[in-house]
Amino acid sequence: MKISFAFSFLIFIPVAIGIPFLLPAQQIWYFGNGAGLDFSSGTPKSVYDGKLFTLEGCATACDDKGRLLFYTDGITVWNKYHKEMQNGTGLNGSPSSTQSALIVLQPGTKDIFFLFTTDEKGGTKGLCYSVIDLSEDEGVVTQKNIKLLKLSAEKITAVRNESGKGFWVISHQWNSNNFYVFPVTVQGVGKPVISPVGTSHAETGAGENREAIGCFAVSPDGKKVASVICYRAKNNLELFDFNNSTGRVSNALAFTLTGSPYGLAFSPDNSKLYISFLKGRSGVVQFDLDGKSTAEIV
Repeated sequence: MKISFAFSFLIFIPVAIGIPFLLPAQQIWYFGNGAGLDFSSGTPKSVYDGKLFTLEGCATACDDKGRLLFYTDGITVWNKYHKEMQNGTGLNGSPSSTQSALIVLQPGTKDIFFLFTTDEKGGTKGLCYSVIDLSEDEGVVTQKNIKLLKLSAEKITAVRNESGKGFWVISHQWNSNNFYVFPVTVQGVGKPVISPVGTSHAETGAGENREAIGCFAVSPDGKKVASVICYRAKNNLELFDFNNSTGRVSNALAFTLTGSPYGLAFSPDNSKLYISFLKGRSGVVQFDLDGKSTAEIV
């Protein structure tokens, strides 16, 4: 069974930035305050049967035909019948974490999923994952809150590896400039590839660890990673090279954007990067990535 995913982010208004993840069969998204979209007819239609109410990060999983499997805010998991999944409460995400939840199918299986979660503002729940088994119709969370990082920024994303037989889950340690990139293979979640590159994600006077806020995004071809640091005045957007074979992150380019950047998405052809804002400005900024330097891209 092929699986597809989406994760969505609500910016305190009833409009979501939906980012389709991994495969094009994602047809149902749940996000925000009881909001949902069904794309199965070819035209998005609002749906209201979801149980999810959250300020920020969430995730939905569908099968290869676009049929709902489960969804989550990183704290509770609801199955396809919109019931709380067995053992599916008390996960270590947060209603105010930018990317609170990320779902990845374990390679070599058709019904085992890893649900990654991040705490808000570099909190002590850190980066964790839980294991979901859908071999029974309603599903069950078999393991919960396995700690990967003691302190993590509110950022997480994933991409298929170069072989196409596994995934890289990309995260960032709080109070450091370390990317932690975890391989997900038939063996499960492996040891991270650690890349110290770019600016440190740490509190620098904004207060309340607010610089943990903001998204990661990875380009569809797996060659670029983008990061925004929402409440930083300078160098609040960074673009990196990503080695989809080794998991290494390198070659930081830093940009300064007016306002508080929050959401990120690459275009399907990898040539554009789109940024939305939590505050300070409206609309979406587009970057042309054909340039090789910061000045050329600007």
